[in-house]
Amino acid sequence: MEKYTYWANREEHIYLLLGHRLKYLHDEMQLIEKYLKDYEESSLKAIENAIKPLATSEERGKLIGASAILSHLMTHRYVFIVDGLRKLMSSKQYRDSQENVKSALDLTNEAEKNGKINGYKWPNEDDLFMSHTAILHMQEIYGFTARQFYKGLTIETSFGGVLKASHCANIGQAALTREYYYMAVEWLEFVLELLNEDETDNSISKDEVEPLLETVIKIHNDVNHLGETMSHEQFSNTYADVTYRNQPSKERIKGRHLNYALHGKTYGNGSDWDANNIALCSGQEFQPIEIRSKMKCFFERQLHPYFILNPLKVEQLSEYPLILQLYDVLNSKDIEEHYDVRRPFMQIAGFLNVTDVRLVTRYRTAAGGSLPSVPFTERIHKKSEMLTGLALGKEYDGLLVAEYTYGRYYSPHKDPLSASQTVNDIDIAGERLATLLYYLHEPEIGGYTPFTEVGIAGKPVKGSAVFWFNMHRNGTIKEGITHSACPVVHGHKIVFNQRIQYFQNFQKFGCSLNQLD
Repeated sequence: MEKYTYWANREEHIYLLLGHRLKYLHDEMQLIEKYLKDYEESSLKAIENAIKPLATSEERGKLIGASAILSHLMTHRYVFIVDGLRKLMSSKQYRDSQENVKSALDLTNEAEKNGKINGYKWPNEDDLFMSHTAILHMQEIYGFTARQFYKGLTIETSFGGVLKASHCANIGQAALTREYYYMAVEWLEFVLELLNEDETDNSISKDEVEPLLETVIKIHNDVNHLGETMSHEQFSNTYADVTYRNQPSKERIKGRHLNYALHGKTYGNGSDWDANNIALCSGQEFQPIEIRSKMKCFFERQLHPYFILNPLKVEQLSEYPLILQLYDVLNSKDIEEHYDVRRPFMQIAGFLNVTDVRLVTRYRTAAGGSLPSVPFTERIHKKSEMLTGLALGKEYDGLLVAEYTYGRYYSPHKDPLSASQTVNDIDIAGERLATLLYYLHEPEIGGYTPFTEVGIAGKPVKGSAVFWFNMHRNGTIKEGITHSACPVVHGHKIVFNQRIQYFQNFQKFGCSLNQLD
C-alpha cells in the first residue's frame, strides 16, 4: 500500500509539472496530452468525486492505492506513458529546454541511475504483470465480470476509473498467459462489445482483437478436448464444453462453477480446497450447526498473570482442530512502529522451492519479508509467548510481515514445511508447531483467512490475531489446518505471521485422551 500511495503522490507531482510544461512543448505534445487525459479520466476524477473531501496528498494517494482499477491504470501509465517521457526528458534537446522541468528531470534520472525512489522500484512491466494478476484473481474468486471492472469499483469515490478497450485487451492477453482460458475469452469478447458501444474509443481496433479472440477460443477448445486427462486446474480454468464466437453466456458453464456446485461447501478432511475457498472468501461459512452451536466467546485470565487484570478476549472458531481468534492484542504503538522496521525488507513473498516471480504469483502475491531481531520484534515475540503459552527459542522461524493490496492473495496451503507426516524428517530446529497470525490493518472489503476444511474464516479485524496448532504432540500434522488468504477487493491488509517451532514446545501440550497427543 505504501508503494502505491507513494506512486500516487509522485504522480500528482508529475501531473502538475507536465501540465505546466505543456505550454512550452510542441513536438512532445501528443505524448503528454495522452498522459494528462488518462490521469484526469481516472485518478483525478476519482479524487474530485471522493465521498469525503481529501485535504492532503497522502489521503489522495491512499484513495488511489486502495482501488484495484485506479491503481492498475496508474501502473499502466507508468509503464507505457511515463517511461516514454522519462526517455524523452533525458535527451539533449529536452535538457536544453526550460528550467521549470529540472525537478522532473532529476526525478527520472534518479530512477534511471538507482532503479529505486525512496526504496520503491520505479514501476515496470513486473508491476503491470502483478496488477493484471490481481484483477484476474478477484475475478476468479469473487466472480466480478469484465464489465464491472471496466466501470471501476466505486468505493470511497463515485468514480472508480474506466478502462479503455486496449486495457481490457491487455488483461485478456494476461489471462491467456496465466492459462485462465475462460477469462481470456470473456475479456476479449467484452473488448469487441466496447468497440461496438463506443465509437470514440480508438485505443485498439477490431482487426487487432478478432484474430486474437479466435486464437484464444482455439486454445481453449484444444484444452477442453483433453477430456478426462485434463488437470484439475485446466478444468477449473475452462468452460465445461467447447465454446464458439457469440455463444450465449447461459450456454457456457464454467468448470470452476461446476466444480463448486459438485464439491463446494463440504466439511471435513478430503473436502475440495479450491471450491471451499471460493465459498469462504465470498462470506459463506458451512461449519455444521451442531458444531457451530458449541463454539463460545470468553475472557481468558489464567494463561498469564497479565490477564488477571486485563483479560484476553477470545472467540473460538473451531474445536477440532483448535482455532481461536484473540482480540485487542496489538495496540496502536505496535502497529505504527512496525512501518519503520519493515520498510527495507518488503518484497514479493517467496514460495517453497519456487524462485521465479511469475511462478510464485500462481500461489502467493503478497509483499513481505522477515523482520530483523530488534527491540520491536523482541517485544512482539514476548507478546506471542504470553498469548500462546508457548516458547520462542533461538531457532524460531522469525516474525514475518506480509501486506496484501488489491487482488493480492495466498492460495490454500498448510504451514508445516514437510510433505511427510512426522517431525523427525525435518533437519532443522523443528517443524512449525503452531501459527499466530496478527492483523495490523484491515481492508474495507475482502482479505479473510479461510480454513477450507472446517468451513470457517478468520476476519481481518485490526489488532486481533488468529491462533491454531499445526501439529499433534507426537509430531504428526493435524487435519483441518488448510487455510488461505482471500484477495483484498478494496484497501489493504497487513499481517504478522509468528510461526512457533516444535522442538522447544513438545512438552508444553496438555494431557489428552487422543493417541496422537
